[in-house]
Amino acid sequence: MNLPKIDWVNLTCPDDKVHKPFLQFCISAGYTQCVDFVTNGINILDDVLCDYEQIICRLTCLPPMGRSDHAVVKYVTAVTSNVYTAARNSGNFFKYDWYKADYPSKEYMLGAINWLSLLSDYPNATEFYSVF
Repeated sequence: MNLPKIDWVNLTCPDDKVHKPFLQFCISAGYTQCVDFVTNGINILDDVLCDYEQIICRLTCLPPMGRSDHAVVKYVTAVTSNVYTAARNSGNFFKYDWYKADYPSKEYMLGAINWLSLLSDYPNATEFYSVF
């Protein structure tokens, strides 16, 4: 998309006529940016947007094709479009509503956790994961 100033982790961008409308559209539509690696220089310029992120089971970065300076983003979906449509129509489907999220409360709650203590109490990833 060539929108290098979008911070996909924090969902922020400059308040301009290109970046802001695109990011607002992605948020309001419940899309998640699946690409979390650099695709051009130091930027994530290539997008794989999805409203059901579990459908993307493999996302890889390949070398640019020809004379392009963009990496190739290859992805594989976990289900066919028929299964995706059936899940959406059955009511067993969800999408994120980023506008309704209570970010200050989440930040407060996560900030109140003594992460060092929590991490040191569990010797391996399986035991640590069970806490959640």
